[in-house]
Amino acid sequence: MVAVHSKTDNTVPYSNGIDGKGIQVHGGASIVQKATALNMPSTLYTYENIAHGAYLQPANFLPTVTTVSNFFYAQLKCRQ
Repeated sequence: MVAVHSKTDNTVPYSNGIDGKGIQVHGGASIVQKATALNMPSTLYTYENIAHGAYLQPANFLPTVTTVSNFFYAQLKCRQ
């Protein structure tokens, strides 16, 4: 599992909490923490100082794709 999240996301908390509509949500950090506790392979790419949907910005495409690719290469035990 790969999670991408921004620490300054005002829509979904980075860890966990209540969103603007009063719904309990779990952000990238808490999801990866839970995956680790379940011994499930996971990684988290954190965007610094960017709002919700940071991965959609063209400047962030490459870091996102690289993070996801590296994770799957590791799972398949491929050389990078």
